[in-house]
Amino acid sequence: MSKVELSHAVVLKILKRHPEMQAIGKNRTRIVLVRPKPAHRGEPDDSQLVVGVQDYDRSRPLIALLDAKARKIVSVQPSPASFQLSEEERKEAESLTAQDRRVRRFLGRRRMNPLTRLYFPRASGASPQNGRYAIVFLRPSANERHYAIVDLSARKVTEVLTRRGLTGR
Repeated sequence: MSKVELSHAVVLKILKRHPEMQAIGKNRTRIVLVRPKPAHRGEPDDSQLVVGVQDYDRSRPLIALLDAKARKIVSVQPSPASFQLSEEERKEAESLTAQDRRVRRFLGRRRMNPLTRLYFPRASGASPQNGRYAIVFLRPSANERHYAIVDLSARKVTEVLTRRGLTGR
């Protein structure tokens, strides 16, 4: 970890002071990643953090470089790649899945035994799907599986699929 560590709450407070983050305004966002800046030749990196932010309302990931000692944002820019799910997002996806009536019907009294991952749904037509998605593998027994597709941007389960429905096999 970096020599200067900041709590999630402090990182969020610092982010909110940056003009790019203020421009987001009331959009629903979440910090999904806080890591020390990777070492680069000749640059001091002991006080910089890379912060990944998901802007759910605009379906875009942002990446911020934060100087932890100065407690200020050096830069904010769109990320070319999606971040893995944060623990908070995993829990939210699993909670939404557990509340879905189709899932409750499939599980009965059995445990969900979930495995949750980032998911990229197939685009229908020429346009890509907007949103940030998770797939929750429902594994109540060794040989039974169903899959819940969760739109984290809309905070809802969009589909519950069998293996055949998911893979076509």
